[in-house]
Amino acid sequence: MLQAAGSSLQDIVMWTIYDTNVGDHMETLNRIGREAMGGVFPASTKVGVTRLSHPDYLVEIDAVAVVRSPAQPAVEQG
Repeated sequence: MLQAAGSSLQDIVMWTIYDTNVGDHMETLNRIGREAMGGVFPASTKVGVTRLSHPDYLVEIDAVAVVRSPAQPAVEQG
């Protein structure tokens, strides 16, 4: 969805993670975030839940990303 809208994982500015087992999934989610976003994490909230909309789902991520105009470069972080 991000790519179709002209955005990318690096353009995510906020996310909320709903997790059915925070303890078991924390390291995996952190590793994926570091790899996918180059170690720059957006503002985030993690919520422990007892279940999600489907019994097979373990994690749900709600993300907000910036869609830049072609003339607007990404801001360097670091």
